[in-house]
Parts: sequence; structure tokens; C-alpha cells
Amino acid sequence: LRFRVMDLAGQAVYESTHQYFLQRRAVYLLVWRAYPVQDGRLNVLTDRIRHWLEALQMRIPGAQLMLVVTHIDAVEAAALDEQCRRVKEAVQLCLNSIRGWSSDESALRVEVFQGGESQRVNCLLGEGVARLRASVVNFAVSMPWYREALPRTWVLLR
Repeated sequence: LRFRVMDLAGQAVYESTHQYFLQRRAVYLLVWRAYPVQDGRLNVLTDRIRHWLEALQMRIPGAQLMLVVTHIDAVEAAALDEQCRRVKEAVQLCLNSIRGWSSDESALRVEVFQGGESQRVNCLLGEGVARLRASVVNFAVSMPWYREALPRTWVLLR
């Protein structure tokens, strides 16, 4: 199993290019940063989460997304738990909104790993990295497209 990683960044200046990199056969990680003081940053974060979920739904219905929180060493455990809870709540609200876009129950919708629980990582100490790696691999092999043969033209193009 090999991965090609692309960081699409979160800056608005790059948003118009994101659509060119979204594809069905992908594992999407939405990485967010825990902050020690929440001075409106969580509202911005939940807006960005909504943006990404809606963009994935519009471009790739049925896309699979995993949430990852970094800088967990920068906050107290209770504050981290609260931020993760609020992010999960924002994800659930957005997913409920997306469900309302179509009355067709069989329509593909964005799915979020573990119902929106964020994988916790401290990159400085490597805490959670092995667990994240294993989760990403398990997530990838559970995808409906896993083990699909690539079209011959794609293989030749490489």
C-alpha cells in the first residue's frame, strides 16, 4: 500500500485550485490545530470544516474523511477534549445539513471516520503518530475502491 500525500493548505488564496486535486480514490485528512486560548478561532475552524465537507460532498459524493488534531501538547487535556467535542459537534451538524440536500436516501454522502472523532497527534514527541498511521492504513483498506484495478490508461500515463 502506497500513499501520495498532497497538502492542500487551508488558505483562501488556494481554494480555487483545490477542485483539481479532489478525486474519488483518496483518503482525506482534515488536519486542525488545538489552541490553548480560544479567541474566536474555534468558530473559524468550524466554518472551515463546513467548507471542506461541503466541497467534498459537491465534488465527490461519498468521499471519506478523517479528522486529525495536532499540537495537542499546547493545551490542557480538558481544553483539548472540549475542542474535539466542539469539532465533532460541528461535523455532525454539517453532515445533517448535507443529508437535507437530497431526499434520495440512496444518494452518496460524505462519510467521516469514527463519527467525527479527531485522531490526536503531538508531532514534537511523536505521540499518536503510530496510531494515526495505523488508522489511515485501516481507513484506506476499508474504502469501497480499495483493490479496484486502475484503468490501463492511468498506468500507462505514469
